[in-house]
Amino acid sequence: MSEPTRRDFLKCSAGAAFGMHLGAAKKHAPAAAVLNAGLPASTALAVNKGIVVNMLPVKMSYADRFKLARDAGFEVVQALTTPDERVAEEIQKAAASSGVHIDSVMNMAHWDYPLSSSDPAVVDKSMDGNAHVFS
Repeated sequence: MSEPTRRDFLKCSAGAAFGMHLGAAKKHAPAAAVLNAGLPASTALAVNKGIVVNMLPVKMSYADRFKLARDAGFEVVQALTTPDERVAEEIQKAAASSGVHIDSVMNMAHWDYPLSSSDPAVVDKSMDGNAHVFS
């Protein structure tokens, strides 16, 4: 048996989400209503459908990736840190023009330099990775 690919995962996830949506539309309250059950209206939680930007086709421009995310029904995107200011600006412009909000940014340095390291130099390098976060 072969290893599942990212494409296989996305197909299965999309099918499951669509199936759950159909079932919920017919029989149950929306997911946000279930999560917020029993909470006062002032503390109700907003639930947004999101995706990590690199789960979208990397051969596409950021503008096209954000448009694809919007067209697929995603409301928010998790971006990745980048040391290149031009790339960060391109990502910001893509988000603004598509109407898809960047709700979080993943520090890519943590993969090579974990914050949990006992070596202070490694932790410092991970923290430097946060310096490349854009707003």
